[in-house]
Amino acid sequence: MKGFIHSGCSCLHSRQWIGDYMLIILVHNDGTGTEEIADYNYEVRINHDVIAHGRILDHNRKDGWQALIREIADQHQAPIVSD
Repeated sequence: MKGFIHSGCSCLHSRQWIGDYMLIILVHNDGTGTEEIADYNYEVRINHDVIAHGRILDHNRKDGWQALIREIADQHQAPIVSD
């Protein structure tokens, strides 16, 4: 079974990844925000290769994790080419 082995704490560094994955999105709250607003560092990987990274600033926590992932995706939109 593909997944991760958890070593007891909820931190990303404590997880031992097993198997290969198509896409991994790592998101880390950098601790500089407030109770309402948070700042995040993120990294997007295909297997072990980093394909994107950056920061999301001033994310409204009430918008939830789904909105955070959308913000990450929106920062890396490829231009649409039409004939």
